[in-house]
Amino acid sequence: MAVKAKGIELEILVKDEQVPQETKIFWGKKVLEQVLLMKDNKLKQQLGEHDSMGMFTNLTEGHILGDMTPGPWMVDGPPLGPFHGIKEWVIATIQWGLKMLTTPHLELFRDDFTPSLQHYLDHYLPSVDFISNPCEFSHCDLNPGNILVDPEAKSITAIIDWDGAGYLPPEMEWPSLLDCMEDCCGSKEAGIQLLQEYGINPPPGYQQTEQAILVAQHINWMNFWCSTWWTSKPGERELITEHNAEYLPKCVAQKEGLSLMKLLDSLGCWKPTTTNQHYLTTNPMPKEFLQCWIDLHGEF
Repeated sequence: MAVKAKGIELEILVKDEQVPQETKIFWGKKVLEQVLLMKDNKLKQQLGEHDSMGMFTNLTEGHILGDMTPGPWMVDGPPLGPFHGIKEWVIATIQWGLKMLTTPHLELFRDDFTPSLQHYLDHYLPSVDFISNPCEFSHCDLNPGNILVDPEAKSITAIIDWDGAGYLPPEMEWPSLLDCMEDCCGSKEAGIQLLQEYGINPPPGYQQTEQAILVAQHINWMNFWCSTWWTSKPGERELITEHNAEYLPKCVAQKEGLSLMKLLDSLGCWKPTTTNQHYLTTNPMPKEFLQCWIDLHGEF
């Protein structure tokens, strides 16, 4: 029988201006204690025993990534993996994204992102110097919204959303972990300092591969929010109601699209069609999309 996790999201505490900074740093330290525990194979084995949804598929040790198909609910795309490193995964994800752009549910992005991603794949990615780091057990989405805490007991009660967990190169854990520490410590510099106090440093070569990883992750999330999971099984997630089932996925997918557009543009790879040169202005988010997001999260 499933047990519902108790506690409040750490995100609520770190964004509360009334919470002292030292308290937020305390929670950052608590998170890092859990991160160090994740490196212990015993935790992986315990999670595997409760793997009722088949989530922990990419548990291959060494330098090989296992099944990297994004999320257990994704039915639109082919399996991704195994791979021998980050570069193979990035290339396969972009190729998969280009294929997904031909389907109706990503029609919003097709004209602009197809030539842009193809240009990135053909002309920019070959120049990126990838370093092969050994895989280690990771959660891969350690944002404060996935960490539940008990402020009175001063303890972490649960870490949720383990669908991306597995043996992964440390480059894939680092972005969300750094963002989490930045939220807890008040700045990226303070977050890095706290990470270093716990012996956690940027993975070798991360500076060269960071943008490639972000490109692949944005593609995954664009497709996730537009996937048939949202339309064929509405109501399976608490956030999805009759009112927002139509608008929320498109809203978040477009937000991911805007982030990917800005990233590709910064790399000189944004190559939209001549009929749609200004994605920000020609594809504004409808007010209904924005209102759905604001109703759920309080901000956009």
